[in-house]
Amino acid sequence: MAAVEYARDNIRVNCVIPGFINTAERFAKWEQELAKRRLSPEDAARARSLWSSNQGMRDTRWGTAEEIANLIVFAVSDAASYINGAELVADNAMDKS
Repeated sequence: MAAVEYARDNIRVNCVIPGFINTAERFAKWEQELAKRRLSPEDAARARSLWSSNQGMRDTRWGTAEEIANLIVFAVSDAASYINGAELVADNAMDKS
């Protein structure tokens, strides 16, 4: 395991596992593969909300890139100095972790 191997060099190894993040690229993929049609912004928001609720998400809001960036900034900061070898899940309870 990399976390154990690099710990002696004071290098921490963690993994960020994001859920659905509302970026233009991710939305286009969702629209193409799951909605299977082009949608207006309003229709897309309704369809995404319905789809998300059917996935058992705590609420239907997709995350933002900034929220994942904030997690990464925390993970590399001194505030997380005791976190090593962790899976940091940020998925709005979609995985029910």
